[in-house]
Amino acid sequence: MKKLDILHIVSFHNIWRWDESNRKWIKRQHGFKIGRLYYVNPTEGERFYLRMLLMIVKGATDYEDIRTYNGTVYQTFKEACAARGLLNDDNEWYNTFDEAANWATASQLRYLFTTILLYCNLQDERKIYEKNWRKMIDDIERQLIARYYPVTYCPTEVELQDLLLEDLELIQQQQHSLFSQASWGRLEMKPERNKFKVQAH
Repeated sequence: MKKLDILHIVSFHNIWRWDESNRKWIKRQHGFKIGRLYYVNPTEGERFYLRMLLMIVKGATDYEDIRTYNGTVYQTFKEACAARGLLNDDNEWYNTFDEAANWATASQLRYLFTTILLYCNLQDERKIYEKNWRKMIDDIERQLIARYYPVTYCPTEVELQDLLLEDLELIQQQQHSLFSQASWGRLEMKPERNKFKVQAH
């Protein structure tokens, strides 16, 4: 078991495989398998925090092990994440977005960004926007270029961000959140501020 104690669930599957006939884990003799976990949306609550812990907790054999840190068994996966310092900054959301960017479309990333913005306790909304906005505009840029074809058109960053923010606003209005219920208006970026400004109608 000592060898298993140094593995988290993703690396575990690289080395071990489940033998269905004997119902036990056996070490792979040839090659390896790339382990991965299914993506979980941040709005799914405990499932999201469980996934976060599975990426870092090594040697766990049950849910209680996963919720344990420094000898304390926490009641929820979120509490365990907080105890490990995983919720002290925005790194978890950067990691969530970076991982999704490996497979998601620009449109899907816009939905994810809006979800994070509305439902998650971000410390610096502007910073995560500035780092990731270019990943959310591929389809917007293609559509804009196609609109002017056959003229060769190069959209400016200002134009692309304006269209991006319009779409982010539309997405948040479609989500049944407290923000949309409060009829908040155009999502704007203000250079002098460190956060998104919500401008009421």
